[in-house]
Amino acid sequence: MTFLQPWMLLALPLLALPIIIHLVHLRRHQTVPWAAMRFLLAATKMASGLSKLKQYLILALRTLAIATLVLFASRPLISGISGWLGAEESQLSIVLIDRSPSMQLKLGETGETKQQLAMQRVQEWLSASGNSKIVCFATGYDEPVSDLDVRSLTSDPRLEPTALSSNIPLLLDQAREYIERNNVAKATVWIASDLSEFDWRTSDSTWSVVRDGFSKTPTDVSFQILDLTPQVFNRSIKVTGAELTDGGAEEELQLSLQVKSSPLDAAPAQESVSVELEIAGNRTAIPVSLERGYGEVSRFPIKFTAGMPREASAVSSNDEEKSKTLGWGSVRIAADANESDNVAYFTFETKPLRRTLIVSDNPSAIEAITIAASIAPNPTAKTSSDQVTVKQLDTVDWNQYAVVVWHEQLPTEASLELIERFVNTGGQILFLPPEIPNNNTSFGLRWNGWESLTKTRSAEAESQSNSLDNSDAAVGARVEQWRNDSLLLGNTMSGTALPLSTLQVAKACRIAGNITELATLEGDIALLVRSDAVSEQSKGDVYALCTTTSDENSTLGTDGIAIYVMIQRLLDAGMSKVGSAKSITASTEQSTQLKDSQSIAIAQQSLSSQQWEQAGVFSKDKLLIAQNRMNEEDEVKLVSDETLQSVFGELKWYRIDAVAASNSLVQEVWRWFAILMLIALLAEGILSAPSRRAKGLKPLFSQPTR
Repeated sequence: MTFLQPWMLLALPLLALPIIIHLVHLRRHQTVPWAAMRFLLAATKMASGLSKLKQYLILALRTLAIATLVLFASRPLISGISGWLGAEESQLSIVLIDRSPSMQLKLGETGETKQQLAMQRVQEWLSASGNSKIVCFATGYDEPVSDLDVRSLTSDPRLEPTALSSNIPLLLDQAREYIERNNVAKATVWIASDLSEFDWRTSDSTWSVVRDGFSKTPTDVSFQILDLTPQVFNRSIKVTGAELTDGGAEEELQLSLQVKSSPLDAAPAQESVSVELEIAGNRTAIPVSLERGYGEVSRFPIKFTAGMPREASAVSSNDEEKSKTLGWGSVRIAADANESDNVAYFTFETKPLRRTLIVSDNPSAIEAITIAASIAPNPTAKTSSDQVTVKQLDTVDWNQYAVVVWHEQLPTEASLELIERFVNTGGQILFLPPEIPNNNTSFGLRWNGWESLTKTRSAEAESQSNSLDNSDAAVGARVEQWRNDSLLLGNTMSGTALPLSTLQVAKACRIAGNITELATLEGDIALLVRSDAVSEQSKGDVYALCTTTSDENSTLGTDGIAIYVMIQRLLDAGMSKVGSAKSITASTEQSTQLKDSQSIAIAQQSLSSQQWEQAGVFSKDKLLIAQNRMNEEDEVKLVSDETLQSVFGELKWYRIDAVAASNSLVQEVWRWFAILMLIALLAEGILSAPSRRAKGLKPLFSQPTR
C-alpha cells in the first residue's frame, strides 16, 4: 500500500490520545474506604469484568477512528495482487514489452491498443509505488532501454509499435542475465504481452534455460503477467504473390492476396470487402469476397504500358538490365481494430534470369546438369548457365547467380570465402566429387575417395532391368531410401514420388563430415547429403551429390528427371537472392539487410534509427525491399494457464486481468477508510450510551455532588 499524501502519516502518534485521556480520567476520582459500601462492592464485583471489557472496546474504537481519519487524509493506494507482491520500493522492477503487431489490437470503446493499455497499467503501479529502479527490455533491442522515465513509459518513442514479432523467452533470458550481472537481491518482472503463442514460443528450448537460470539465482524474483487476451473482431491482409510477366510494349503484373478475419467464428457467412491497391501513386479498388471470414484473390491482372512512371526504379550499367521494370505497391483494407495488419507492401520487377554457375575441372562429367539448368520450367522464365574455372572466380558477379554447381576440389581460403558469402546471402551450392579428391574440408564436408558399386547380375535380372554396361552384364547400386520431405527430393505437387528407385550408381565417392543424409544407396552409402555446418545466419544451403551424371558413374544423365527436378528446385530456392526486388519479413535478423537503407513508404512513423522495425518499402543500393509483418502474427492462438505452468515450472508467476476497467492495478481506497471511521464512531457511540434503568426504581445510594 502506498499514499498520495504520505506526510499526513506524521499524525499517527495521535493514536495515543484516547489512551492518555483514559488514564487521566482514572486519576480524577480518589478511592475512600467506607464500611457501609463494603458489602455492596462485594455484590457488584461479579459485573466489573464486563464493565472493563466494555471500556476497552470503547477505547479501541476511539483509537481506530483516529487511525482511519489519518489514513483517509493520506489518500492510500492499493494495487490488487501486485500491491502485496511488490510493496517494497527498494526492489528492482523489470518491464518486458511486447511490441509485436498483435499487441496493436484496440480494446473497448476507448481505442487503446493492448500495448498502450499494458504500459498504462504498469505505469500506474510504478508511479504509485515510487519505485525508481526500473529496467525495460523490449522487442527489437538486445540491451535494456536506458534512461527510461516512468512518467514517459507510455510516450517514449523508443517503445513505439513495430512490425517485429516478439521472442518472450529471449527477453526473459536477457532480464535474467541483467539480474545476475548486477547482483540484484529482489526483483519483479512485469510481462506486458497478449499471450500470443507465436510470440511466447512455448516449445522453444530457451525456456529451459530461463527456468534453470532463475531457479539457481539467489535473487527473489516474481513474474506478473498482464492478461490482455480478450479478442476483438479484426481483419488482416497479406500479399501472397506479385509476378510481372513479360509482354514487350505492355507488361502485366499478376497480384495475389488474402484477406482473413479473426476470430473466424465471429465472421459473417458471406461478405465482401474492398481492397485499395496503390502502384506508383495510382489507386484502384479490388473487391474480395469472404466466405466464413476468409477470402483470396489469385493472379489479379494489372496492365502496364511502356513508359509508365514508376515511383522507384533501379537501372544497372548492364545493357541487358536497362529496360528492366522495377517498382512497388501496397494493398490496404479499411481501418478496423488493428491498424498494423491493414496494409501489406510488395515489390515487382521484370523476371531476372535463372542463372547457374558451373565450376568444373571436367565439364563433360556433369553435362547433364548443365543441360538441366538451361531448360526453363515455364515459357515465361529465362535461364542461363555459365562455366568458369577456380582461377576465374574473382571475375564472377555473384549477385546474378542463384545456384553454383562445384565440380572441383573443395574450396579453401579465398575461394571458400567467396562461396561462404554467396551461401550467406541465400545462394544454393551443390558439390560433386572431382576425379581425384584431396583432403580439403569445406562446410564440414570431406571427400574420402571413390568406390565401385557394380556387380554381376543373373541372366534373369539382366532381361528385366537396364544396365550401365550391357556388354559386361553389370548393374549399379540402387537408391535404397530417400527423404521425400526434403527440398530436393520431396514429392511433386500432385503427391507423386520422384523416380529414384530406377536409378543405378556404378561409382560413388564416400563423404564424411557434419551432414544429414537425404538419400542412401544399397550398402548404406550416401548419395545426396546436406551440410549441417552452415552458419545459422546463412540464408542458403549446401548440398553434396556423391556421384556425377557421366554414364560410367550413374544413370542420372540418361534418366534425367531426378537431376532436372533437383536443379530446378535449387534454382527456385536460390532466386530469392537474385534480382533487385526483394520481399522480407520483419525480424531482428533482417536488421543488417536494411542497414543504411532509405524508406520510400512506411506504415508507422518512427525514429530514423528504428525504421527497419516497420512494415514498408525501402531502397538500398540498387535494391527495392518490401518488408511486412510475419504471417503468424495474424493467427489467434493463445497460451493457456496449463502451458504457462509448464514453461515457468516452480517459478513464482501471477496472471493479472489488465483489461477490465474495474481491475486497475492501482486504486485509491480512501472511501473505504472513511466508511470504516464512521463505523468505528457509531460503534463507540452505542457502547458509550448510558444503560437503561428499570422503570420506577431508584438507586439505593447516591454520591453527593461536590
